[in-house]
Amino acid sequence: MSSPSPIALAITLAKPGGATTFVLRFAQWLRHRGESVVVLVGDEGSWLTDKCTEADIPYERIPHLRRAIHPVYDLLALSTFTKTLKRLAPRALHLNR
Repeated sequence: MSSPSPIALAITLAKPGGATTFVLRFAQWLRHRGESVVVLVGDEGSWLTDKCTEADIPYERIPHLRRAIHPVYDLLALSTFTKTLKRLAPRALHLNR
């Protein structure tokens, strides 16, 4: 059963690690259950985006989204993140740092 609006999984980094592995496996599990899913990822690293491409899981980069706090980058990322969420209209949002 596929839903019209996706479940969005957001994470700050695309580098290999525990949280990125979790996001990838969670996205794969959701897809296996027939759910529509999209991964929203910051612009640092490529491991997760490469794995999403291999698994045919859609993803979108959120420019300026980073783990470290930075007032300017945070405002830029918030603006892009908000616009992306309005466009995608996800029915659920799962946030990871």
